Amino acid sequence: MGFFDRIFGRKQVEEVEELPIDFNNIDNFVEKEKEIILRNTHNEIKSIYNNIDGAFNNLKQSIQKLQRAGTDKNVYISKKESQIITSNRENYLKQLSLFLEKSRLKELNYRNALEYCDLLQKDLDDISKRTAKNYHITSYIFGEAKEVAKSLKSLDDLSRNLKERIMKNKEINYVEKLDSLHQEYKEKISDKDHINNSIAQESLNEEKELDNLNEIEEKINALKKSEEFKDYSNLNDELEKMDKDLLDVKNNIIDFFSPLYRILRKFQKISIEHERLIENYINYPAETLVGDKDLEIKVVLKKLKEEILKESIKDKEEKINKIMKIIDSFNDQDIKKLRSEFSKLNNEKAKIVNKLNLLNIKKDLDNLESETKIINDRIEKIRANKEKLKLSLTTTNLDDIKDEIKTLARNRP
Repeated sequence: MGFFDRIFGRKQVEEVEELPIDFNNIDNFVEKEKEIILRNTHNEIKSIYNNIDGAFNNLKQSIQKLQRAGTDKNVYISKKESQIITSNRENYLKQLSLFLEKSRLKELNYRNALEYCDLLQKDLDDISKRTAKNYHITSYIFGEAKEVAKSLKSLDDLSRNLKERIMKNKEINYVEKLDSLHQEYKEKISDKDHINNSIAQESLNEEKELDNLNEIEEKINALKKSEEFKDYSNLNDELEKMDKDLLDVKNNIIDFFSPLYRILRKFQKISIEHERLIENYINYPAETLVGDKDLEIKVVLKKLKEEILKESIKDKEEKINKIMKIIDSFNDQDIKKLRSEFSKLNNEKAKIVNKLNLLNIKKDLDNLESETKIINDRIEKIRANKEKLKLSLTTTNLDDIKDEIKTLARNRP
């Protein structure tokens, strides 16, 4: 006690000694704790078990006495009454024998004691209800039946007493809690080991996939150094230029027809003969022009102009003037030139594409690129799963459960 504590009479709080716990050998600690803590409890339970076993022996002797008992000669009973009493005694003895065989326990310890007490009380309640009539009739003549009832009552009292002691036993409560925390700790260790093993396996999988990716990249690089790749690269450059030229010509064709789309829609409704052609020019002007060998669009535009002049098709004057100007500017030579140019470029593009398709290197590169994509997808999934596993590892916290075990051990009974 400190100096000021002694002067002022203050009580000093006793420091509870911390139990040394080696969590690397937690199984050994728990077993030793149970052995130390339950030493007295084992003796107490064993003593009560001996009493219960003795009560079962008394019950067995009472049953044997009832089996051997004869009727009281001083009590007169008719033959019919004798048959009823004998039948009830036989049934009573049969039920008692079954109870004796089922309910007697060979060994009792702190783990099964509580459950056994509940089962025994249930069995006692059941036999009491099932044999109430048998007992009443049998005990009318046979006094030995009352000895059986006393033995059953003794078993009930002993089991209730044992249950009450177990429920109030701090040592058993401590051990049960320690067992529970011990099991939880081992499960978390197992979970942690499993997660770490899974992460290690995924790392191996990732490494393997990266090796596969490197192999494919080496193959791609080797192909790119070949003469065939130079041809492939040149053809791709030509194809890229061809696509640009095609787009320019296509845009020129679209620029000519797009201002007419709205008025052509109106004309389409009254021109059944050219309805499909008009639809195609609105949706696919360049492609339709290439297929329009006789330039039927020229006839369509002429008839459109006639309908405008007849005012069958109306629009704002400003728009009509613009449309008429476009129709009048229609020039066979220019349109045919655009059509020829577009068609020629398409044909040249087809030839380049055919040459590319004939090159084995294109197929090889396509296959390798496809494999690369598949492997990259797998690597992405592996990495995502590793992150998920690492996150779950952070939730598997051993410190909390360790602190619970330490606190419990510090306050052991």
